Amino acid sequence: MRRSLRAWALRLSPGTKRAAYLRPKPTADELRQGAEHLLYEVQMVSNTVALFEDESSWNKGYGWQSKTLYMANLESFLVHMRALMDFVCPPRKWETRQVNERGIFAADYCKAWGTRPWPTLREQHKQISREIQHLTLDRPSVGRNWEYAEMLRKLRKELLRFIDEADGLPSEIGDSLRGILEREVRVSTTNTAAPPLDITPFLGSDPGMSRATTGFISSGE
Repeated sequence: MRRSLRAWALRLSPGTKRAAYLRPKPTADELRQGAEHLLYEVQMVSNTVALFEDESSWNKGYGWQSKTLYMANLESFLVHMRALMDFVCPPRKWETRQVNERGIFAADYCKAWGTRPWPTLREQHKQISREIQHLTLDRPSVGRNWEYAEMLRKLRKELLRFIDEADGLPSEIGDSLRGILEREVRVSTTNTAAPPLDITPFLGSDPGMSRATTGFISSGE
């Protein structure tokens, strides 16, 4: 009831205005779940950058395999980067847009979170949307060079500020995030619930089925 009253406009008689939509505040369980997802996003951004820094083990520099691996790593970095841009600095009036009802944002964990977008954030956000996440006529005929190291440096600064200010963030998640951001810890396992007894679908043993996309990053892989 609390959610419905806060989330939805009151139904008034025809011809009258409805109350403005206000995004519901996530529950404690939802914040815990969101923190796990945040950790995964930071893992992926950090790990993809690590692959850029040392390509010797995976990019042989020739053939369709290496080209595909390189582009897949770049696009993975950009997609996860965009999600974290939205997390630390959502667009204006984000709380009044119903599309954000199930989203998780830095402000959910802080008593007072002041967004501090870096000068190129909005344009980079649009570029990722146009050139990676959506098929548009605005894609350039020749792909751009992305300043991934500088993008990560600016994002890291905001995420560390978030950890310092987030009173609603589980301490173990905060410690894991700080380890990745400050000490460049490349792999750690998120504290996800135990998988079901039959985990075959999650391990991808059947032809054509992928492994799970979250919570399965472990040391040495």
